[in-house]
Amino acid sequence: MASSSAISSSKTRFLSSVSTSVLRYGAPVFAAGAITKRNLTRLNSTYRLMAMRVASAYRTISMDAVCVIVGMTPIKILLEEDCACYGLRGTTGARKIARVAVAAGLGQ
Repeated sequence: MASSSAISSSKTRFLSSVSTSVLRYGAPVFAAGAITKRNLTRLNSTYRLMAMRVASAYRTISMDAVCVIVGMTPIKILLEEDCACYGLRGTTGARKIARVAVAAGLGQ
């Protein structure tokens, strides 16, 4: 399949954000199963494919590189943030607190 298509970049970015929402749906509930190595590999594969289509990149590009080029946060970080927000539900500013907590966890 060709790496470029007739669909514009803004449309593919929109479609990838919709697909990301579908991937993230219910993640806090099944967090223990989602972060296993096998399932994370599957999620990364799908997420990388979406990012490659947005960037019109070839399949030889790495997951980290394509996420930086496109400006998409890696799926593992998004899932960890969703799980932290789910634990803080009912708290004002839960998303901001979760982002700080996930960023602090990545720094270690």
